[in-house]
Amino acid sequence: MGGTMITIRKYEFDVAGLIEEYMPESGVSELIEVRMPEGAKVLAFGSQKPRTVCAWAIVNTENSPELRTFRLHSTGYPLPENCSASNHVATVMDGAFVWHVFETEEPQHA
Repeated sequence: MGGTMITIRKYEFDVAGLIEEYMPESGVSELIEVRMPEGAKVLAFGSQKPRTVCAWAIVNTENSPELRTFRLHSTGYPLPENCSASNHVATVMDGAFVWHVFETEEPQHA
């Protein structure tokens, strides 16, 4: 077979720990990192099962992996400076929780 393979891949993020740590006075704002093939185009974020946020992306499986960083942010709390409408990629409903997803350049471990 060989050559370029374009496909859709799913990436799952377990958010159970974020929900357990949720504090009404401060909300949740958490970075998540994922390795995707270079040039991956994220199609959608959603919740396929409880306490899990998923991303679906069109990828070229022949491309080298690159690190992508997303911020999950809960509703009703001040946004970090680097989160705005221009880098908002999705809103995901997960039971009683609503996550706003932003793609960001910030490193998780600065």
